[in-house]
Amino acid sequence: MSHTHILANRNSIVFISTIFVTLPLSLQKDIAKMSKVSMVSLLLIIYITLFVIMSYGHMSKLVGTDDDAYTFIGGDITQAIGIIVFAYMCHHSSFLLYGSLENPTQMRWDTVTHASVSISCLIVVVFGTAGYATFKSFSQGDLFENYCLSDNGANMARLLFTITIMLTYPIECFVVREVLENVFWPYKELLTKRHHIMLTLAIVTVTFLLSTLTDCLGVVLELNGVATALPLAFILPSLCYMKLETGRITSKKKIYALLLATLGCSVALIGTMKVLANVFFGHSSSNCSHGHELDYCSMNKTIKQVVQTTSRIIQQGPFIVNTSRTISTSMTEG
Repeated sequence: MSHTHILANRNSIVFISTIFVTLPLSLQKDIAKMSKVSMVSLLLIIYITLFVIMSYGHMSKLVGTDDDAYTFIGGDITQAIGIIVFAYMCHHSSFLLYGSLENPTQMRWDTVTHASVSISCLIVVVFGTAGYATFKSFSQGDLFENYCLSDNGANMARLLFTITIMLTYPIECFVVREVLENVFWPYKELLTKRHHIMLTLAIVTVTFLLSTLTDCLGVVLELNGVATALPLAFILPSLCYMKLETGRITSKKKIYALLLATLGCSVALIGTMKVLANVFFGHSSSNCSHGHELDYCSMNKTIKQVVQTTSRIIQQGPFIVNTSRTISTSMTEG
């Protein structure tokens, strides 16, 4: 398939996926219907994590290492904190998920939240540790950018990861739509099917247009983390607690919330400024290969081609030698 083919164009693929997958799923009204879809997504994530672990051996040898591979804290620590917080960002969907429980009690809610967050933590730690141990300082914001384009196992994992994103997206769309409905139509009886469809189309359209601006996942995760996840996780809950709890702002009950809000504000401000500076000054591209083959993959491909060529020459050796002798004899006789 040529690079000019419509199916080789990134935006065309995103558009087709939006029309046939994410939009129909987003048009659902009951988030409980997404439970089976979410289970499929979880199983795919487990398979992807196992692939990253199993590919450690041969990929780590191919990539090699460098001197600063295990530097503990680098200059992008604020963006890293934002990405980790973004990975656990489920606060905004809590009300919808709580309402989807068959018997929404505090005990059942505690079981659901502790189990889901614990599983997420395990997957994040294993995936991150195995991924960085494999690629070290070559690791990119999207780990699958580190795998060679000719790696069939990696291509399968890329496809499955894409499916998980498409199955996760509708849940986020549910939340945005719910917020807009509560703001503009506080009385639910005023909402019609037409409002539901138009709101969903508007949200999906805006998301698609924004997705065409960049193909670098790292920048998206960094900006979402420092600009939205940190305020939702650290700043707003702490401020709400300090507002509702009695006593002075420097009291023993509120001091930890104050420290957490201060930390959140500092990391969010510094991280947002660094991300925007990287975007405007072009430094963010260093952490994203934009689908191009990396150096160690190109080198490995060249070595394979040399080995294959040498093997052919060795296999055809008798023919080449006999041909050379025939030519030499003919020239001598001539």
